[in-house]
Order: sequence, then structure tokens, then C-alpha cells
Amino acid sequence: MRSYPMDWITDSIAIGNFVDAENPDPKIDFILCLKPECNVERSDIETVHIPLIDGSGNSSHHYRDAVRKLARAVVAGKKVLVHCHAGRSRSATIVAKYLMESMGISSDEALAVISQKREICLTRGIEEAFQDSGSGRTHRPE
Repeated sequence: MRSYPMDWITDSIAIGNFVDAENPDPKIDFILCLKPECNVERSDIETVHIPLIDGSGNSSHHYRDAVRKLARAVVAGKKVLVHCHAGRSRSATIVAKYLMESMGISSDEALAVISQKREICLTRGIEEAFQDSGSGRTHRPE
């Protein structure tokens, strides 16, 4: 039996890596791919691709679009896998932004929620994603 290294952050949202997307947990029915190029092509699982690079230089529109797509999937009752390459930086950032909006918490609090369930390592420069969130507090990688 295969073990699934992805981690459930909420009842509806899991964070994983590209391998998890290629052979997802049977509960997953929506994949949000955050890699610059998405190689996941499945007819049985809805997949949305929002290209993000690891670090600075991403469009604030892409961040907002990724959070919006994630929120719509959750509201629709989907079990969502959010993935990038390793599932530790871009994926954690988008899920944190979603938690900030849905729970009304700061970026530090959202990242703490995630890191209780999954090891994260934000790439230097990715904190720009939190600049347009209105929280006034950002998390800066070490």
C-alpha cells in the first residue's frame, strides 16, 4: 500500500509535492499546481495551473488568482491538493494567504497553522506575496 507524504492542513486542503500530484491520494478531486510548468494531466481530477516561481518576481495577480481558485474549490466541497515542486514554499504561501483571508489571521499565524502539520521553508523573496494582503505583518524567511 502506498503512503501519501502530502499533509492535510485543513479538512479540505492538503499540501504536497509534484510526486503527490502525479499519483494523488484517492480523496483528492482538485489539484492546484503552482509550478512554472504543470505536467499533471488527469481526466479524473480537475487541475488548475497558476505559474509561480520560487522566490521574488511573481505577479500579485497570480497570488490573488491562486487564492481565489483555492477558495472556490473549498466552497464547492472539493478536497484540494496544493502543490509546487517540494510543497514547502509556494504551496505553503498560497495556503497561508487563503487561511489569512478565510480566518482573518496574520501571515505569521497562518504559517504557524501550516507548520504544525507540514515542514515549510519559504524561499527568500516569497514574502512579497504577503505585502498586498493588508495584514501589515509579514513573515520573513531566515
